[in-house]
Amino acid sequence: MSSRARKIRQSLWEPCILEEQISQIPKKIRTHPDAGTHALRHTLLTEAGGYTDPFTLQYVAGHDNIRTTMR
Repeated sequence: MSSRARKIRQSLWEPCILEEQISQIPKKIRTHPDAGTHALRHTLLTEAGGYTDPFTLQYVAGHDNIRTTMR
């Protein structure tokens, strides 16, 4: 992967971008009433884990302890 592609990929997962994307999810998709945004939050953070570091995820999730994020 080129350095430019890596930089673009990293910028997509900056904390402020993730927070904005999380807040837009309920407006953009229809979910089953029982699904809830908490399940979507876990899914998003799990998927984002493949593209960003745990400390960014910790910040976005609002976890006090990195161990919570690493679970």
